[in-house]
Amino acid sequence: VRGLRSVTAIALNHFENSHYLYTLGYLPAEHWEGDKNQLVGLIIRNPIAYEYWKENRQDFRESFAAEIDKLGSL
Repeated sequence: VRGLRSVTAIALNHFENSHYLYTLGYLPAEHWEGDKNQLVGLIIRNPIAYEYWKENRQDFRESFAAEIDKLGSL
């Protein structure tokens, strides 16, 4: 479980960086759409990873957190 939480933290940091680059216009929309699909599979559909997200949501930029929350409500 601890290893999965570490991998989740790394993945979320990667995706947050991608989201930031996307919002600045440095990353194409199709790339961010692909990242969102990966986020659903890696974070949203994984109960341990999603619990980590909920516990640590406040550590991420609000615009990124809103995107993840939106994906979690689909």
